[in-house]
Amino acid sequence: MKAEDQKNLLEQQYKLIKDSREVVFRFCEQFNPSDYTKEIEGFGRGSIYNTQAHIANTYTFWVANSVMEKSLPYLKYESNDIGTICKAFDTVNSFMEEFIMDYWGNMNQTRLISVTLLQVFTHVITHEFHHKGQIMSMGRQLGYIPPDADIIRFS
Repeated sequence: MKAEDQKNLLEQQYKLIKDSREVVFRFCEQFNPSDYTKEIEGFGRGSIYNTQAHIANTYTFWVANSVMEKSLPYLKYESNDIGTICKAFDTVNSFMEEFIMDYWGNMNQTRLISVTLLQVFTHVITHEFHHKGQIMSMGRQLGYIPPDADIIRFS
């Protein structure tokens, strides 16, 4: 695959991730604010807000602070609103676009602890989708009907 094609592929893939994430955000905007921050037993991060903060923090840790050597702050795990999460993901989108632009030609380069940049990119997006499933399950437990937020959607 040509180098420029690799860059386009990463950009297209991250666009699909952002589109799916927007579906999740619209779903969360329907929640009663107390449901959005309600602790739900059986989920590692406890609430939907905390789960989304954890996703943003994982992007920040691996991509921004570890690979790109930035010193961005992490979101606190405290009750808050969907607007806070959306703003946090604006920051995530910004450094992810910078990451793709700056590193696309070196995705097989080993960084950190013998991990390639492609592994970091794949880790953060699959990690997000793992937790997206949890968010949909938490929403269902709270009485909301989750939308189809897959990459390939039929609705």
